[in-house]
Amino acid sequence: MSVSEYVLDNQTRSERRHAGSGTPVALPWLTVEVALYGLLGLVALVSRFYALGDRPLTAPEAAQALHAWQSTSGPGGDALAASPLLFAGQALAFALFGAGDGTARLLPALAGTALVALPYLLRHRLGRVGALAASALLLISPTVLFSSRDGSGAVLLLTAGLSALVGLVGWVDFGRPAYLYLVAVSAALALVSASGVYTLIVALAAALALLAFLGRHTADDAGWSGLRAAWREARGQEGRIRAGVALFFGTLLLLPTALLLHPEGLQAVADLFPAWVNHFAPWAGDQPWGYPLAVLIMCEPLPLLFGLAGAVVAFRRRDMLGRLMALWAGVALLVALLAGGRGPGDVLLIVGPLAVLAGGAIGRLLERVARRGLWVQDGLIVASLVAVAAFSYLELASYAHRRETTFLWLAVVSLGLFVSVLALYAAWFGRQAGWRGGGLVLLTLLSLMTISFATNLAYRRAHDPRELLVVEGTSPAVRYLPALLEQASMQRLGAVEIIPITADRAVGPVVRWYLRDFRHQTWLSDAIGSEVTTEAVVAPWKPYAPQLGAAYFGQDFAVRTTWQSRDLTGADLADWLLFRKSPDRPQEERVVLWLRRQED
Repeated sequence: MSVSEYVLDNQTRSERRHAGSGTPVALPWLTVEVALYGLLGLVALVSRFYALGDRPLTAPEAAQALHAWQSTSGPGGDALAASPLLFAGQALAFALFGAGDGTARLLPALAGTALVALPYLLRHRLGRVGALAASALLLISPTVLFSSRDGSGAVLLLTAGLSALVGLVGWVDFGRPAYLYLVAVSAALALVSASGVYTLIVALAAALALLAFLGRHTADDAGWSGLRAAWREARGQEGRIRAGVALFFGTLLLLPTALLLHPEGLQAVADLFPAWVNHFAPWAGDQPWGYPLAVLIMCEPLPLLFGLAGAVVAFRRRDMLGRLMALWAGVALLVALLAGGRGPGDVLLIVGPLAVLAGGAIGRLLERVARRGLWVQDGLIVASLVAVAAFSYLELASYAHRRETTFLWLAVVSLGLFVSVLALYAAWFGRQAGWRGGGLVLLTLLSLMTISFATNLAYRRAHDPRELLVVEGTSPAVRYLPALLEQASMQRLGAVEIIPITADRAVGPVVRWYLRDFRHQTWLSDAIGSEVTTEAVVAPWKPYAPQLGAAYFGQDFAVRTTWQSRDLTGADLADWLLFRKSPDRPQEERVVLWLRRQED
């Protein structure tokens, strides 16, 4: 359906709805479609904000949050913020609600909620069902959900980047000034969100270059003529261009500087490009080159498979939106594979466009089933094969727990039965029915798997480094450190948070974040020696104690957790794939709290 046909169809439906009733409709805008988007938005809000502060901050989160807190409530930050936009949001959140783990993640949670609603503006391209499917995929995506509950700028960048692309498509299709202004504001937000914005710039440049080449040198002019027409129209109305430029630079100036209260934010914006370039250094990260592919295959199979199908259809149908999304995902994947400092944020930039592509593919699949009225026939094959897949999963889980190869063979046999039943279905009802039934089965199974991955990652194992998206975790035990210090301060000095503390900077930003409220702190860059006489000392754990003498006694606390797997095979591999368990337990980095002994 073309854009003009879509608009005309909406007008015709609205006229029929009003003409068919003798009384005016109380809420003419409240359709089933709008209600479904409202439901998705409500679930997104709850899933992003539920127990948002339960997981302790990781080292990158703590460094970012500590800078925002120090710049507004303390003596000033030690370094520039990794995300200038997140810095501004955290500074505002800390001022309104106080500093905490939940408030440090407030802006990403809001951005992750808004991200789910963005496909609504692409209904004319994806179709109503396709746009709803894209929103649902962004809702349940493990990578999106985890990033929405993480104090980093990754989800801010994805939301701003996708919003800018939505505005660009809307401007080309409808020519409304609001879409041009959306592009301006969103582009500025993306430029102050995270260093990965330059990956988006490279992807967009590649996409526009391809559209220009196809428009000028082939008969394929899909998208390029619309972009040129929209630009000519905007140039004919200089007021729109001036307003868009003003919005862009106003946003770029005011937000990273926290409304000009923190001018260093502009330097942080300038540092994003060198930070992006540094990601390509071989020593920039510990993750192997195949890390992005491993995350996509293991955590995001639903948008990966259906997104690839959507990309193929987009190029065959010469769809501008699909091509832009496919090139965005492809360039982001290439950058993530080439970069040394690859991480979950890089994967998020791949998952976002894949989810939009997958939404369009799922929408076409469901619409094809609805048009043919084959819900009962296809529903039976889906129910049968889902039952077979569930049996295979149970047998594989039994193999992981009980280590008996009988269960593994039963799982393999059930998978063979799965393929055989699907092949018989295709042979009986035709190849098209087989593809359609197989697609519905995959959609059902992968949706269930994705929901399981997302909920376990976000609410049960969010600090477990055996999860691919966690990389390194922070032990919940670190929160006992300030609690014990508060208790000692009350017992010895009669008030909490006034005990004098000497700490080694090597303990890292996580410990500094959780000790932020103690008023009397001395941080040393050198090893702590016998000259220290404060009531409390915090230092990294070592096989030997610092030179404090017998005047101190200590209690250690786990802080950073990491995991490096050996080559897992057999039942160990199945146990890790299904339950993220392994014979190699996560390694812990610990700190020690030393308290001066009190004289009797």
